[in-house]
Amino acid sequence: MKILKGKETAKFITDKVYAKKQEHKFYAELTVGRVYSISAGGEIDFGGSEYKKAEYKPLKPEKKSEEDEYGWWNLKKGIYLFKFNELLKLAEKQKALIQPNRRFIEAGGFHPLFITEESGEISVAVNVPSGIKVKENARTSEVRIWEG
Repeated sequence: MKILKGKETAKFITDKVYAKKQEHKFYAELTVGRVYSISAGGEIDFGGSEYKKAEYKPLKPEKKSEEDEYGWWNLKKGIYLFKFNELLKLAEKQKALIQPNRRFIEAGGFHPLFITEESGEISVAVNVPSGIKVKENARTSEVRIWEG
C-alpha cells in the first residue's frame, strides 16, 4: 500500500477552489460548495429494490454585507449534507479516505471518516451538535489517497 503525498493526491481531485492552499504534505483539503438540510427520510432495504434517497432542501448562504463575495451558512443544531466543490477522479486500485479537518472539528462540526473507491461528487453527512457558521468554500475536510 502506498499513501500519496499531497501534490500527488491533488492530481486526482478536480475543480479545486485554490489548489495552492488546498495541497498539503500528505493530503488535500476539500471545500464546501453546497449545504442541504434533510427534509424527509429515505428508505433502505436488504436487496436495494426498495431503496429511496432522503429528500434534501438546499440552504442559501447569506452575505454579512453586500460587499462580501461569499456568504455564510448559519447552521443550527442538527444533521446536514455537505457537497464539496471538488470531484474525485480515482484511478484503478486507488482508495480515498475523507475526514474532517481539525479546524472544522474545533469550530463545532463533525462528519464521519469514510473510505471510497468511487470517483465523482463527494458528499458527507455533517453533525452540528450546537450550531456553526460555515463560509462558502470553507476548507472543512481532508482527503488522503492510497494505492494498492
